[in-house]
Amino acid sequence: MNKKGERQPIDPRPLARTVRTVLIVYLVGEALMGLVSLGEIGRLSSGGAEDSGLVAAAGLVALAYLAIYVATAVLTLKWIYRVNLNAKLLAPDKATGPGWAVGWYFIPFASLVMPYRAMSETWRISLAPTDWRNLAAPGLLPWWWGLFLLTNFLSMAGARLGSSMEDPGALALGETLTLASCLTAFPLALVLRKVVSGVTEAQVQALNLQPAGGAARLVET
Repeated sequence: MNKKGERQPIDPRPLARTVRTVLIVYLVGEALMGLVSLGEIGRLSSGGAEDSGLVAAAGLVALAYLAIYVATAVLTLKWIYRVNLNAKLLAPDKATGPGWAVGWYFIPFASLVMPYRAMSETWRISLAPTDWRNLAAPGLLPWWWGLFLLTNFLSMAGARLGSSMEDPGALALGETLTLASCLTAFPLALVLRKVVSGVTEAQVQALNLQPAGGAARLVET
């Protein structure tokens, strides 16, 4: 805030770079979880007994993945809050505030639509603060949201079936769905990296921020 108590925009670039980096680490975690699921599918298909060593290794992988997932989620939600706050400052008529831009992810049913709406508002405002209502959502946004919903559905369905420890068929199906969620997580993370870059770069221009580290744009990789 400035001396008058008014909120000031925050440069989104440092956090955006962190999010883009941690998404690569997240993909490593998804790859490891996919390998665990693939191995379990093979074991269940052949009717083999559980190996205590492999079970222990899978447990360690699961713990590491959980830590990576939580870190990725927290940093991404922090970035979402920050760019929504900046967007609200650029266009006070924005319907969704930064708090709800994050909060909607945790509200059943509303979480299917409202986070997408908040991100759409933010990106459009960042592109055209005074005429954002007349802009269509960038074409990359529906891909991000569709992959996000699909990956989460597959993951939750796999976890639910995986809890049926008495039924080998349900276990195998659960592991198959978990493997599928690991596969869809790859395009999801790559598209999200582009969304983070697109929104951040648009805000840098809308807020007239000076180039950071000699480069005005985030480097796409």
